[in-house]
Amino acid sequence: MAVNRLGLPFAKALHFSLHNAVTALGVFSHKPVTIRAEGDAFVVTSEGREIFVPAAIRWRMYRRGWANRLGRLRQNFGIPDHVQIGPADHVIDIGANVGEFALACAGLGARVDCIEGDPRVFACLARNIAAEPRITAHQTVVWHREEDLNFFSAPEDADSSLIADESDPRYKPIKVHAVPLDLLAEQGGWGEIALLKCDAEGAEPEVLRGAATVLARTRAVAIDTGPERMGEETHEPVATILSAAGFRVFRDIRKGRKITFGLRA
Repeated sequence: MAVNRLGLPFAKALHFSLHNAVTALGVFSHKPVTIRAEGDAFVVTSEGREIFVPAAIRWRMYRRGWANRLGRLRQNFGIPDHVQIGPADHVIDIGANVGEFALACAGLGARVDCIEGDPRVFACLARNIAAEPRITAHQTVVWHREEDLNFFSAPEDADSSLIADESDPRYKPIKVHAVPLDLLAEQGGWGEIALLKCDAEGAEPEVLRGAATVLARTRAVAIDTGPERMGEETHEPVATILSAAGFRVFRDIRKGRKITFGLRA
């Protein structure tokens, strides 16, 4: 299949060109997007904001603009419908990817600790948050105990995980040292947490099993429990853990994403 200089297949490169052509005509609510290669990453520009991403195809996230993208992510994880976030709050972002949700919360004044295990994705994250003092990034993988594991990297699909089909050619296994969230919290001196957001691509139950102390001082939890565990959803085990930790648990479909919420009464 033919590809252009950005590595996009012809059909997807055509989609990009058509997007900007339609935007120039002023139809729909699309915003202009540009993209360029920089080292082993790409830089998307939307509404004057540069965003480092690991794959050119990620330009699609910004078709309706940077502000819309951040607003959509806040809505996905229940802000403000289920969770109120403000300047005095601390947010934990597990599976931070390139840092958009962390930036969305920092934009509300919150302090954010974000966690991302994929090295290529983390490099983009670090550049995206460099000018935001309210965000601290941790390049690590969260698990229910401390051990060395294979981490399956698929940055082009935003699908990197500790749990994956090893025969799938999209994944590149890399050795990582995984730690429980409680250990990170102890090392970081974390206190009360307003929101724990987690998108661990299927490893959500294991993340929570290593977070008993963190959960005890967390006000709200929002977890993507869609079918990322080799095709299986993780709502049931996640709901069991959250209920045992004293949360009121419910599930909501937010902009097409299946999110399990845990709220304190």
